[in-house]
Amino acid sequence: MLKQRVITALLLLPLVIWSVLRLSHTAFALFVGFVLLLGAWEWSRIAGVRPVVWRISYCLVVAIFLGVATWLLHLNTQWLLPILIISNIWWLLSFAWVVQFNSEPVATTAVPLAGYANVGTSLVGIVILLGTFVGLIGLRENYAQGPELVLMLLCLIWIADTAAYFTGRKFGKHKLAVRVSPGKTWEGVGGAIVAISIAVLIVSHQLKLNVHEQILFLSICLATVIFSILGDLTESMFKRRAGIKDSGQILPGHGGIMDRIDSLTAAAPVFLLGIILSGLL
Repeated sequence: MLKQRVITALLLLPLVIWSVLRLSHTAFALFVGFVLLLGAWEWSRIAGVRPVVWRISYCLVVAIFLGVATWLLHLNTQWLLPILIISNIWWLLSFAWVVQFNSEPVATTAVPLAGYANVGTSLVGIVILLGTFVGLIGLRENYAQGPELVLMLLCLIWIADTAAYFTGRKFGKHKLAVRVSPGKTWEGVGGAIVAISIAVLIVSHQLKLNVHEQILFLSICLATVIFSILGDLTESMFKRRAGIKDSGQILPGHGGIMDRIDSLTAAAPVFLLGIILSGLL
């Protein structure tokens, strides 16, 4: 499994980096939108939507929301902040939801979603995907060094995921959220935080940031990593509620698109909001 994951990652990595650094703003927005629509298709399954026509309809609704967000941001960038605030409020609420879900007794079988639960999960998917889109597009288009910032965000997640995985395997004894994601440990979280702290301090030194700026930058990056873990746990929670192991099978060794971008869904809006509120750039 690890070998397959590594091969898939190595094949996708050049495409992702090239897209971030070389595509025009419009082409990048289309690329991100396409990836998120694949994620919407998978989320419809997590939400318990079975008929193909309804899953396609759900993707069309998500596409409309992404299009409206693009139009609003093009019309006036002041729309960026309220959308990010709404997205971050959702992630704060999801933290409480994950904690509650993890504390409940372990069910022997998953209960299929239906009715209001089905609709609610579908709406949650729209909020998650919209926040991801606005976070990435807003970060890339509103700063002169936008492509580099997006790549930095991705590197934060990649470093944190890698450090958490290997630290957890080597030293992990204390489960982070056993009912939500049994493989994650507090030791893995600690490894991710240490790795990110070292990486950020090195980058801060290279950028010649003063002490105040270093503290701000480190705080933003650590918050981003913590929320990236929350994004992972949140998707895992919804999959467990639906009785699904992977969101899809499109990426060998990784599962589906949502399995690959779950950390990014929370990290992107948090990172951009932190950059805006801090006035660091």
